[in-house]
Amino acid sequence: MKHRILPPFLLLTASLALIAPGCSKSDDGAAAVDANGKAAAAVVPGKADPEASQALTTATTALEKNDYDEAISALMAAKQSAGTMSDQQTAQYRQSLLDASTKLLEASRTDPKAMEAYQNLGRLMKGR
Repeated sequence: MKHRILPPFLLLTASLALIAPGCSKSDDGAAAVDANGKAAAAVVPGKADPEASQALTTATTALEKNDYDEAISALMAAKQSAGTMSDQQTAQYRQSLLDASTKLLEASRTDPKAMEAYQNLGRLMKGR
């Protein structure tokens, strides 16, 4: 039984290591424009993103309550804010992914819903 669970866990961990650093975006000098056609405020590197903080808090709380779907949803919301996160938030996001993966893997041994959530997390992190 351990042999069936261990390879997906290693695959997920390896994919997290590749995904977590993120993509670097080059600034071509063009300012971002909001829906009204006005120039949007530039993102200040290192400044905490409140939406990312809320998503990470929600993910942690949901995992504690074994609400796996909510936890995954919150992690995906945090992933969308990856470009605006501070360094501390990025580290917290990586730790949250690792914690979620570990908890889901452990719970999947006895809980089919946790197994499904673990597989969904793996798919979502791969972008499928």
